[in-house]
Amino acid sequence: MIPSHLMSRLMERYAEPQRHYHTWVHVEALLAHYRKWVRYFQRPGPVLWALYWHDAIYDPHASDNEEQSAQLLENEAAGLLSPHDVAFAARLIRATATHTIPDGLPTADAEDLALFL
Repeated sequence: MIPSHLMSRLMERYAEPQRHYHTWVHVEALLAHYRKWVRYFQRPGPVLWALYWHDAIYDPHASDNEEQSAQLLENEAAGLLSPHDVAFAARLIRATATHTIPDGLPTADAEDLALFL
């Protein structure tokens, strides 16, 4: 479960005026997909956190939004998720920059990442 104070801050971020597509409506659409497919994820918890944070930082002129979003998640999820889950959620977010699955992931993580993307 994501604490309400973090959820409120995320909603504020997704309401920033520079956003056109990466809004809370986008997050809600992804949540509908997540609910449909959640039973197929090996690690649904970190996937859900990645879903919420994947576009938390959005500057249309920046080239590192995914990295910044991953770092924000790492900071905000620290102590709320295990370090292993925080790292995996951040990896999911970073993968959205290229929409590719990095080599060397355990099979279950690679499958979750593929479904997430």
